Amino acid sequence: MTTYHTLVRPMLEQMLQWQVGTQTDFSVSCGKLGKYLKNYLPKEQYDLYLETLPDGDVSHFWTALEQACILFRQTGEKVAEALGFVFPEKEEKGFRQYVNIVKEENEKIKPP
Repeated sequence: MTTYHTLVRPMLEQMLQWQVGTQTDFSVSCGKLGKYLKNYLPKEQYDLYLETLPDGDVSHFWTALEQACILFRQTGEKVAEALGFVFPEKEEKGFRQYVNIVKEENEKIKPP
């Protein structure tokens, strides 16, 4: 779970901030740790972002990670297009496969 908070969440927040930047010509700040994202993201997207916040329950963690992956891909595709890049689908697919392997291994070692 530590990797989620130190790697996945910061990259997701960075991508969301880049999306806001592409929509505002990088003229606004989303605030420290994205505290103003709510002001700039569409409600549906912000609601999905809130679903990426795990509450400490391990089963909820996996749901939050899945939502983060969905949101990152959706946002990454928009940002890549807006900035003239190609979204790295191969790398994203590899990461998703890795997450599934870790999840399956985690489920094998669950206490009864």
